[in-house]
Amino acid sequence: MAGIAVEVDYVVKGDLLWLGNGVPNTDSAQNVTLEPDFDAFFSVDGECVGVYLFDAARILLPQLTLESPTVKFHFKELCGNYSRETDTLTIGNGNMAARSEEMAKGLVAHYNHAGQIVGFTLEQAGALLLPLMRM
Repeated sequence: MAGIAVEVDYVVKGDLLWLGNGVPNTDSAQNVTLEPDFDAFFSVDGECVGVYLFDAARILLPQLTLESPTVKFHFKELCGNYSRETDTLTIGNGNMAARSEEMAKGLVAHYNHAGQIVGFTLEQAGALLLPLMRM
């Protein structure tokens, strides 16, 4: 998967962000947090292919536009941090990852010991997301 570039799609009307590497099996949603608005999706063969984040601009724009070199944030059950120096965003449920897997170039999924998604890391986050969310 490392050769596949991350797909980024943003729907302004629903404030919905998609990060992934393919078409999800819509029956495969796995909630990342206790909130219903951050879901991972899997292919028919069980590989994580992406994540939907609702309220994306409301959650992420303040973090991506702060002048601080590093920003840590919480939104309901969602935790994250953004490094301006590396332009890297990590979001998830705050639980420790047991393993990580690159889903696409620039997008890494993090899993707990049970194989459940606990978060994601997006490289070039500001460069990819700010032009879309500032529409």
